[in-house]
Amino acid sequence: MLIKTRVPAAIVLAPSYSTGRQLFSLGHEFCHFLIGQDAELADLLFEEPDEGRALEEDICDAFAAMVLIDDALVKRSLDGGVTASNLVRLFEASRASRAACAIAVSEYLKVPGYVIIAEVDRAESAVRTRIAAGAHGVLPIRHGTVQEGTLLEVAARTGHARGTGQLRFASGAYTDTFHCDVICRGGYVFAVMVNDGPAWESLSVHPGVRGGFDHEYCAHCSAEFYPAGTACQLCGSHTCSTCRRCSCEAAAPPRARVCKACFLERPGTYFDGDSCLDCTG
Repeated sequence: MLIKTRVPAAIVLAPSYSTGRQLFSLGHEFCHFLIGQDAELADLLFEEPDEGRALEEDICDAFAAMVLIDDALVKRSLDGGVTASNLVRLFEASRASRAACAIAVSEYLKVPGYVIIAEVDRAESAVRTRIAAGAHGVLPIRHGTVQEGTLLEVAARTGHARGTGQLRFASGAYTDTFHCDVICRGGYVFAVMVNDGPAWESLSVHPGVRGGFDHEYCAHCSAEFYPAGTACQLCGSHTCSTCRRCSCEAAAPPRARVCKACFLERPGTYFDGDSCLDCTG
């Protein structure tokens, strides 16, 4: 934790953490400190829909992973593609935390997906996400979310699982379907989930998402994306997975809102009435 009120400012680390996790937390909190010293960057973050909280966390995670793990080591470990076994290989070859490794590997995802570390809670027979590093516009998965009914749970029992499956949000709703590669090692689950072109398959069939198989192009940022959720009733287009806008919206996306069903903060475009699309879909 970064304590800004002290003079000088101080970073306090939890003594129960492993050395790797402490180093990751140190890099993460130090990045928060650096951002706080840059007034121009702080102003840019404040202009974000949620005043930059989510983006700042992503920046700090990426900074910590970059400092702790040499990019050449990541590339060597990922020889053969972004897979669960190569994620384990990177963790075993580095002194960084599992979280740092997941974030570093997520930077190499070329399509929407997640790189996940989850912990097996034997006492409660549950698998809980420690970190779900997302790429290319996927929605965040909260720390500690129980992954009931997913391939992460299967791998915790069998040691390894592959196939198509979903992740579970804290609200109880599930993500769209992804290609999944999951390994359990030492009480932790390492997983890679992508929506297309998995490195562990020579030929893949896209599992599809809510809204069908046809892709769309964003009128604002020109990104190509697969439609998910409910189409806008005014323009008929779906929300872009990159900039969170439909075709008829103004240049600035609506501010983030809190869903009245699951009480999670979501992008302003991810709502159908007072509830987010996870709860209404």
